Amino acid sequence: MGITLKGLSKITGYSAITISRALNKPELVKSKTREKILYAVDKYHYSPNNVAKALVYNRTNIIYLYVPYNLDPTNQFVLQVSAGISGYLGEHGYSVLLSKKWYNHEAVDGLILMGLTLEDEDNLKGLALEKPLVLFGHSENVDCIDVDNVKGMELMTEYALDKGYKKLAFVGIKENKKFTQDRFDGYRNILKQRNIKYEEKLAIFTDNNANSGFLAGKKLLSDNPSIDCVLCSSDDQAAGVIQAANLL
Repeated sequence: MGITLKGLSKITGYSAITISRALNKPELVKSKTREKILYAVDKYHYSPNNVAKALVYNRTNIIYLYVPYNLDPTNQFVLQVSAGISGYLGEHGYSVLLSKKWYNHEAVDGLILMGLTLEDEDNLKGLALEKPLVLFGHSENVDCIDVDNVKGMELMTEYALDKGYKKLAFVGIKENKKFTQDRFDGYRNILKQRNIKYEEKLAIFTDNNANSGFLAGKKLLSDNPSIDCVLCSSDDQAAGVIQAANLL
């Protein structure tokens, strides 16, 4: 077991603040002092304590990743995004605190939020003034990273029509979020451009999981046998629709 910061301070004769600076802000410490501290760190296998580091620099090197309770953490998209965020931050010396509930944000250095409703996004301005914050999704109020959901669904719809499919159904996500509406808009935009009448009976909005996709696909295909293509808002929904189609 490695030595503590307090123990290293006693051995070297330097304060905890000086040792922490030597490790995190070496330009602020004289070279001879830094060399002695680094020698002791290596000899006694000292591992920096994040709590002590936070006290010295008012930083925790922890980033808060908020995935709300209504967003399934086992969803493949969520897993891939969370893994990518954690991997990148880990390479740069940060830890990730993944949470499905709001908590005291003073304990972290920054926040990454995903899966927020439109109402949630309206309340981010104040929080963004307190901590560095980025939203995964669209927002007019704070820094955000997003994809063009309208264009994505337009490309899918065009591709299906260009392949010769005539009767296109749509399975959307039943959530009050901008990306869900954007994907539906993309579908309808292309129908309008191609002079194809939108039929409400060919669109179902449901939960974002395979079972809900299965039930939606089963209903659409049973009630409308002329459907020859179903466009889905997510991979999980599509997996369920495919399962339903295979049972016909």
